[in-house]
Amino acid sequence: MAVIRLGVFSYWANSYWGGAPAAIGGSLVLGALGRMQLRSPRPLRTRDAIWMAIGASILANSRPYEGLSVCVGAGAVLLFRVARAGAPAWRAFFLRVAPSMAIALSLTAVFIGVYFQRTTGNPFLNPYVLNRRQYTAVPAPGLIWQATLPTPEYRYPR
Repeated sequence: MAVIRLGVFSYWANSYWGGAPAAIGGSLVLGALGRMQLRSPRPLRTRDAIWMAIGASILANSRPYEGLSVCVGAGAVLLFRVARAGAPAWRAFFLRVAPSMAIALSLTAVFIGVYFQRTTGNPFLNPYVLNRRQYTAVPAPGLIWQATLPTPEYRYPR
């Protein structure tokens, strides 16, 4: 019932962008995790690690906080599997998986930094954060410990 309600009849699924980028990224991360079997004929393939990194990159750009939780969970499961498999799995992990994921995620970090630099003038300042700093007087909903901000000066009378 929940899948039908959230997957078919919700705004998340039926809006223009909705959750499609986040769903694609999460599918790539979790699908690659499922393909990284340690006891299969071809364990820990580089191809699967690259797909996982591409999914993590999509999640970082579409839903950073939710994507971080999915990626941390997937990484924990992968490390747990590798730890249980022993030394050959660690060797395969450090020779195949870690370098390919590090390269793909480093490229993503560089591109996000360039985008932030061109948009806000600071490679570490998210455009959404800059917008909230400039145009809001009310703190983020649910964060009751934050003080009310002074009313911003708007550029236009309307």
